This record gives sequence, structure tokens and C-alpha cells, in this order.
Amino acid sequence: MRSSLVLSALSLAALAGCGSATASGAGTPAVDGQGRVHKVQSLKADCMKQKGFRYVPFVYPGPVGDEEKALTGDYAAMKAERGKHGFGVFAHYVYRNLAKPDKPDPNMDIYNRLSTAQRKPYTAANEACEMQATKQVTGKDVKSFRTLGEQYDQRLTQAKTRELDGDPRLVELGSAMADCLAGKGYRVSSTKPTLLATRGRAEFEKRRAGMADDSGDMSGITADQARPHLGKEIKAALDDLECGRRFYPVFAPKERAVERTINDEFGMPSL
Repeated sequence: MRSSLVLSALSLAALAGCGSATASGAGTPAVDGQGRVHKVQSLKADCMKQKGFRYVPFVYPGPVGDEEKALTGDYAAMKAERGKHGFGVFAHYVYRNLAKPDKPDPNMDIYNRLSTAQRKPYTAANEACEMQATKQVTGKDVKSFRTLGEQYDQRLTQAKTRELDGDPRLVELGSAMADCLAGKGYRVSSTKPTLLATRGRAEFEKRRAGMADDSGDMSGITADQARPHLGKEIKAALDDLECGRRFYPVFAPKERAVERTINDEFGMPSL
């Protein structure tokens, strides 16, 4: 559900737009589990220092409390979350002025304080040091943020297809959920567990894309424009939850476990 969020390490590169390269292969990891995340950050900070830049080792904290419960299929927590945010598409525009991270990345402040001339070399060093540290800790031969993301997405998709779409119990529960949704008037194009779980969000992502400007930018969507869409999204998300009341408590914990395994493999935080 939140797999793309673990690529938060790419945020500085996205500000400047990084180049590309090819990457493949894996070696023996130097550290196990989430310890790799902290090791990557420590090595990256050392590398940045050698290049003349300041970098603070930083790992976003994982979800706790009701947020973690919602991610692992707890019905009450999911209902509360969806009752406010729907599938998480239009809520950003309605609540973005209220949203403040509990623990902001100090490196964004460092970046923002740089002069225009300093930002390009800083961003290049940030990418080079991230790739160097990732390769040293995980054994993966990566050369750019883009190819790191591509490798990660490929491995995650493969793992989810195998562990989730190949689970007979989830297939059975997914079929029942799809019938329920169809009975409520929703279009269901696939009963594969992974596609069924992302069906609702994908539908509202399409609606959001239709509101983009001529350049494809969606950042200009206003709260007033988003609010009626959020209302519809919340209703759809709650209907989806009711139909998936037996599906999600089985699907969500298994998905979370798969994501954590792949995140550990890549030295990325489990958000």
C-alpha cells in the first residue's frame, strides 16, 4: 500500500532531476534487516563529508499505533483512516496545509539553504554517495536513483505476485470481495488480490490525472477543487472496506511482511 514511500531517500535527487544508468546483480549483504538502513545512512554521511558537503544520517520513523494497525488490516483503524482520507488521493490537497511531518528530514533544510550554484553539485554528490553506500551494504550494483527504484519496484512486484496473488485463500476472499463490489455498482476489472487491493486508489488517481494542467502538473489542484472528489473517494473507500472486511485482515499483514522483506534487502526503511 505504501511501497513507494520507502523511496524517500530519492527526494533530494527529484528536486534537481537525476541522470540514468543501468544496474543489475546482487552480492552478500554486509548487515542484516533494518540495520542496513542505518548503515547506508552512516556511510552516505561519510561520503558526503569527503565530497565537502554536510549530510545528516536520517531514517523516517515507521508507523505506530492506529496507523500501523490500519496498514495491517485492523478494521476499526482502516475505517477511521478511510473515513478521513479515502484511498489517499485527494486528501493531500484538502489537508496539505495542515500536514506537518512528525520528524522532518534535516537534509531538506540543508538543501534549501544552498545557493542555486551549490544545489547541482550537492544533488550529484547525494546520488553518488547513496549509490556507493547502497552497493557496499546490500551488494547491489546500482548507479542511479532511477535504476535503484526500478530494481526495487521489480523485486517488490515479483514478491507480491508470488506471495499474494499466488495465495489460494486470498484468491478465494478476493473473489467474494469482487462480487460484493460489483453488487454495489463498482467496476472490477480483475480479482487478483494485488490489483483488487489497489483498484479503488487507481480509479481516483485517474480522476486526479484528468485535473492536471497542460504540462501534466497536478500540484495546482486547490482544496476547493479536491473537496467534492474527496467526498466521493471516502464513500468508495468505505464501500471497498466493507466488501473487503474478510479480505484485508488476511491480505494486509502478508503485504506488509513482503514489503519489509524487500525493504530490508535494499537497505530502505519500512514505512
